[in-house]
This record gives sequence, structure tokens and C-alpha cells, in this order.
Amino acid sequence: MKIMKLCLLTTSIAFLTACGNDSSSSSVTPSVTTPDLTTPLTPLKPSNNIPVAVAGINQNITLGDLVTLDGSESIDKDQDLLTYVWKIKEKPEGSKAVLSDDSIVNPTFKPDLQGQYIVSLIVNDGKLDSQESIVKLDVVRGNAAPVAVIANVSEEIQVGKKVILDGSSSADSDNDPINYNWTIESKPSDSTAQLSMSASQNPSVVFDKVGTYTVGLTVSDGILSSEKTTIKVKVVRGNSAPLSNAGSPQTIKIGETVTLDGSKSIDPDSDKLSYQWSVSSVPSGSKVTLQSAIANPDVTLDKPGNYVFTLKVSDGSLSSSSNVNITVQSAPEIVLSTTGFFGDSIQKLPYSNTSSFNISSTCVGNGCGVGVSLDKFVLEAKGSNFTIINLNATSSNPQYSAFFDNLSNNKVIQKGEKLNFALKVMHTRNNKVNLNYSFTIKETGQTFSYAANGSTN
Repeated sequence: MKIMKLCLLTTSIAFLTACGNDSSSSSVTPSVTTPDLTTPLTPLKPSNNIPVAVAGINQNITLGDLVTLDGSESIDKDQDLLTYVWKIKEKPEGSKAVLSDDSIVNPTFKPDLQGQYIVSLIVNDGKLDSQESIVKLDVVRGNAAPVAVIANVSEEIQVGKKVILDGSSSADSDNDPINYNWTIESKPSDSTAQLSMSASQNPSVVFDKVGTYTVGLTVSDGILSSEKTTIKVKVVRGNSAPLSNAGSPQTIKIGETVTLDGSKSIDPDSDKLSYQWSVSSVPSGSKVTLQSAIANPDVTLDKPGNYVFTLKVSDGSLSSSSNVNITVQSAPEIVLSTTGFFGDSIQKLPYSNTSSFNISSTCVGNGCGVGVSLDKFVLEAKGSNFTIINLNATSSNPQYSAFFDNLSNNKVIQKGEKLNFALKVMHTRNNKVNLNYSFTIKETGQTFSYAANGSTN
């Protein structure tokens, strides 16, 4: 730089000398000042460099985690002190996430929704702003620990009572299946109470001693476990309601007497019980009533169908009730019906009938041997088997015999069976005859008799 200044000065002197050679002008001698070449010259200061912002690397974040941003890699070539300006430029719709401090090198924020967050950083060296640098943060939902919840139980539980615990309100925000782990954390020193099915949602326990019990529940989604939650249960000695037991259902036949049985009713406190029986429902038409104060009353039931009796037991303070069903079946019977063009007509047993006949019919060859029907009947066995005995068919003229068609002596009519039979006589060829038909039902003693007189062609 010194040489450059000296050359410029020499050039200037030469220029001035040339200007002074005008012949019409008087001679002028220029005055020249020689610079001091021993004085050092100040060098020129270079221009300021723009700083560079570095917002960090893109990241995948689990929802709920705290995010720490890092602008520490931002640089300034002139080593000037940097200031920082952070900004969340984009975030999921509805997000309320904010930076802890937008002017420090390492601000933090907590993503509150799934999705992508874009954060920008600009640094300044006191004179110039950097170009914007951005970092992308993709936030996804991670596994969250479930929460254990025990449903409230009664403030006081009577000793010896079975209690079913309820953990159904426990929840996992990720909807993962929940595993249960119930524990008895504390109990009276002489208690032997244990949980039944402690890995289920609803275990049971019988608190066997008076005192305070602490029950705990922890749930797990297979990866994370909840914090343990506990409840305290106060067990006291008090009066327990008796348990009514009206006995087992019974089935009897109509007309029979049934003995009701409330003897299996109990009182947990061994208090003396009183009994009160009543009728809750009876078949239509029944006139059965019952007001009994004993454990085992007898009652006769008058109609087939279903009866319901209620037993209420009391220990003097508390009571309970239960029901018992008694089914009364119809008595077995055999039903006699006559058959006709318009259907069957039920006849009452014992049955007796007298009639006359004059029947004209045509028979050819072997057809004459099957006889002529005087009347047709049906026997139906209900509720049991029935046996035909003393079967008899007679004719005043043995040449023209009387007989039963499809009915024989000692014939057993099976339960539910309908048996068709007919009263017949051989062709009398216009000769009058007197006929008698009869039989007895062995099981009931009921009789059938039928007398007829007349002729056939």
C-alpha cells in the first residue's frame, strides 16, 4: 500500500510540471512535499460475515415426551456473539404446544397431539440475521401405562360375608388388554382370608375376622404396569339376614298331598328362625290356600298344573324369602269316544248303551265273512298304560256270532296310544238276534257294556 501511494504522488508532480510549460506565462517553480515514508499505514478492516443457523436434526418423538431443541451448532465465522429466535411454524390442528423460551439455545416444548411439528431458528450476530433453519419433529403415540381402579365397596362389611371386588373401571388409554393382580396388603393378625381368582377382574374374598383390611390392585398391559391402588375395608360383627330355602321342586299326581320343606333355611348368626308360608300362584280353578308357620307343612293340591309357594324366614330383625315350584300331573285316565262322520264324541266311563238295528248291506263271496259293524269306538290311554280284561261278545243265535274287531282280552293300550275298535256281528240273513258286548279296564275297574237287537240281510 505504501508503494501505491508513492506512485500516485510522483504522477501528480509530473502532471503539474507539464502544466507549467506555457511560454506566455512566467516561470513558476512547484512546491513539492515529500511524504514521511517511516510512518506505518492502518490496514482496511474486512466486511462482516452472515451467521449460519442450525436448528438440529429431524426427530421422531413419542407423544407426551418433552422435546429439547438444540441450536448449539449454529456458527458465526467472525465469532460474534449470537442471539436466537425460535418459532413453531407448523403444528397439528388443535395443538396448544408452546416453546418454553424462544430466545435461548436449547428451548423445550411438549407436543400435545400426534402429527408433525416444524420449528424454525434464526440467529443474529448483532448486525445480520441468518437464513432460517428448520427442524421437523414427527410425534406418534407411544405405549402408556394403564390405570388401576377399584370400585367402591360398602363402608362396613359384616364378618364372614363373601365380597366380590370390581376392577372393571381400570383402563388402558391405548386399548391394550389388561392383566389384573389383586393382593391383600394388610389384614388382622388372626385372619386367614385369601383372594379367590386374584388374576381376574372380579375376585372374591371372605373377610373372616373383625378388623381393617387393605386390598390392592395393579394392572398391566403386558409392557407397563400401573401404580398400585388400594382400598380399606372395615369388617364388623353384626346381624346377618337369614337365608330362606323353600326346598327343591317336586312333581306329584293330582289328589296327592305334598310336604313342603323349609328346614334347610339358615341364619349365619345362629339366631332362631320363624317361618311363614304363603301361596304365590295356583292353576286356574284351584282353591288351595296356605298360611302356615311351621317349617314343613302339608298341602293337598286340587288341580293339575304349576303351583308356587313362598317361604319367608325371619330372625326377628332381618328376613329373606324364597320360592318353590310344585307341579301337579293329571291322574292317568282312559278316555272312550264314539266315532262318526263329524268326528269323535267322548263318552263317560263306565259306559252302558242299548240299541236296536236293522242293517241292509251287500256282501259278495269272502266279503260276507267280515261281518257288519254296529258301532265304532276309540280308547285313548292318558298318563299310563291300561289293560282290557273280561272281554266278552255274545249272540242269542250262535250261528250269527258277535265279536270285537281290533280289541282282544288282555290287550294293553300303551300310554299315549289311541286304539280304534268296532262292535260287529255276522250277517243274520234277516234273522233277529240279541247281542251283548262288554269288557273291563283292569287298572280303574271301569266297565263297558253294549246291548243290541235287530237283524241284517
